[in-house]
Amino acid sequence: KAQGQDAISDVYPFNASSTRLFEHYVNDAEKILITGSEKDASAVGQYLADYAKSKNLTQKQAITALQPGTAIYWTMSEENVRSVLKDDISVIGSDGLPFDTHPHPRLWGTFPRVIGHYARDEKLFSLPQAINKITLKPAQFFQLDDRGVIRERAIADLVVFSPTEIAERATFVNPKQKAKGIKYVIVSGK
Repeated sequence: KAQGQDAISDVYPFNASSTRLFEHYVNDAEKILITGSEKDASAVGQYLADYAKSKNLTQKQAITALQPGTAIYWTMSEENVRSVLKDDISVIGSDGLPFDTHPHPRLWGTFPRVIGHYARDEKLFSLPQAINKITLKPAQFFQLDDRGVIRERAIADLVVFSPTEIAERATFVNPKQKAKGIKYVIVSGK
């Protein structure tokens, strides 16, 4: 940005990431939750350390035994998440993996968490700033001229919610939970 490049930072409001099962994360992650495995569906929802111990394997051996698969990795600090969320160039995205049987809670809870927890409860930024980071700012960056705004002839993607009630219910243990406080979701005017 300092050199004249248009730049944004895409962030989700959680201190854990989600991707495929990789051995190299064993050394970097505080904990690892198995969210998918084609070879052993019973592993889904278990922490890797517990699963490995139950099978008398090292964690790296357990990953090999479970691949292909997916997991949630605790590798970030809350302080860093808050710092990136607050940054002027950040936009909010869920970046979820909807095909997992046990997805990351960001798939269901990203936007309610930003509005309810970080804007309303923590006052990390204002409600208008949160809405801007979720809607207009990413639409402008990707040159989606009729998105992220409310105006005549714009594409009507709207969420009607209660600012005092909105909250994510999705958890790492039970991620497929609808948010609290959302009254209506309108996509393309429908």
